[in-house]
Amino acid sequence: MMNHLKPTFAIEPSTEGPPTLAVTVEARTIYLHSRVNPTREAELFRKNCEPEKFDLLMVLGLGLGYHLAPIARQVHRYRRVILVDLLEGVENHWSGPVADLPRQTGRVTVLTGIAPDRIEASLAPLLNLENASGIQVLEHPASMRAFPAYYGGVKSIIETIINRAAGNHATVTAFGYRYIMNGIQNISMLPAMRPFSELFGRFTAYPALVITPGPSLDGILSLIRENQHRFFIIAADSALPVLSNSGITADFLVSIDPQAHLYEHFVHGRMGRTVPVYALPVHPLPFRHFPGMVYLNSHPLCQLLEEHRPGLFGSANSATGTVAGDAIAAALRLGFSSLGLAGFDFSFPRFSIYARGSAYQERFARYFQTRMHPSETRNLSYIMGSSRGERHGVLYTRKSFLRYREGIGKLLADGATEAVVLTDGGLAPEGVPCVEPETYFQKYGKALSKEKIISEYIKSIPFLSKQIDIRELFLTIGREDILDSLLLASLRTGPGSALYDRCAVRIRDFISMYTGI
Repeated sequence: MMNHLKPTFAIEPSTEGPPTLAVTVEARTIYLHSRVNPTREAELFRKNCEPEKFDLLMVLGLGLGYHLAPIARQVHRYRRVILVDLLEGVENHWSGPVADLPRQTGRVTVLTGIAPDRIEASLAPLLNLENASGIQVLEHPASMRAFPAYYGGVKSIIETIINRAAGNHATVTAFGYRYIMNGIQNISMLPAMRPFSELFGRFTAYPALVITPGPSLDGILSLIRENQHRFFIIAADSALPVLSNSGITADFLVSIDPQAHLYEHFVHGRMGRTVPVYALPVHPLPFRHFPGMVYLNSHPLCQLLEEHRPGLFGSANSATGTVAGDAIAAALRLGFSSLGLAGFDFSFPRFSIYARGSAYQERFARYFQTRMHPSETRNLSYIMGSSRGERHGVLYTRKSFLRYREGIGKLLADGATEAVVLTDGGLAPEGVPCVEPETYFQKYGKALSKEKIISEYIKSIPFLSKQIDIRELFLTIGREDILDSLLLASLRTGPGSALYDRCAVRIRDFISMYTGI
């Protein structure tokens, strides 16, 4: 998005009398309304307003508000109206019925003069699409022509927010039942776990590598193996088989997936001394077989646990929706002085999907490869289909990859921790520089007693069996009002639906079995 230009504006009379608006940017004057008869814009949106179809309306470019007249006449039919303009305070010069729009608090929000780097923070809480019948964005042509970079950036932000909301809704629809049932089962196994919060900030004297199994990882595995004693390694669970096959031991393994196929990574890899770090709603299989540390994410069940025991568990929730993002968030919480990122590609470099040896690639090779259709052909077909032709430069990618990339870039944007990408084979997170792996490894020549350091820290942390009463927690969850709130927030459906009723019965049966009540 463009730099914030801080344009100035002046109110001038038109030929026929009503005022028009003159904007000055870099010694150039632009008129946002007709200099002859600006009121003719009053019917500009008359045929575009469809409150019966779209109950959330955004207008980009406001000027003196002539084109807002049709909206003012039927504003009561909208759930929310958001009005955006680059010119700070321009709404103070509106007259007639349009002048009443800013005073309709709760229904109408006017955002003027907001800098590009702050507009997303202002828009995100307003664009709640959960119960919206639809969203419509109307553009004032003269404003769009005068400031295309600003309003184009706002449109991109709107698209990002909508895509994120749609993704969250799809996630709840697909995994809502699984998330809450996983969480309930995992609560019963908490006594064997330790809270991740106890390790926060303990590694400030050490550098770390954060690893995911992107295709570019293949080219630097040997260097990582030779230098693994110089860094702590935090890996996404999907990277475990790749690292195990290459003789590399991860120090921490982050796992968040609620689906059973997550266990493939553990079956094809070797845990050894690796400390698993789980989000509470992860699938119960690894949670049961490889006890480790646990943190809370934004799931309603996690929010309940945080209210029950504030600060006990801690969070490594990155809000990116990816295990890669949570792996970075975990490294940031641990306090490492520097992060090298490996395998973060957000694309399909060399027309590959994952690094060799990952559970995903093993599945392709074992189940789908034939003499006529080798795994390379399958990879290419997958890339062409899943990318739908989406490219970033010469690299094929996916829109979801680009959203993840943007989210991880924001996670690292404050610059408090040095972060670099150790290869330029894929798309680096936005704002994160690429360096040659050899250069980065040479910077840290000291061998670390990693196993001893981690072991001493872990031994000092009591198990959750000594910190939380699971029976009492289950009795709290089983209260009718609390369980109802949990299910409504988790499933987005209420009593009487098959999903809600089935889930309620299963949770009550599980709690009864655990508590004996």
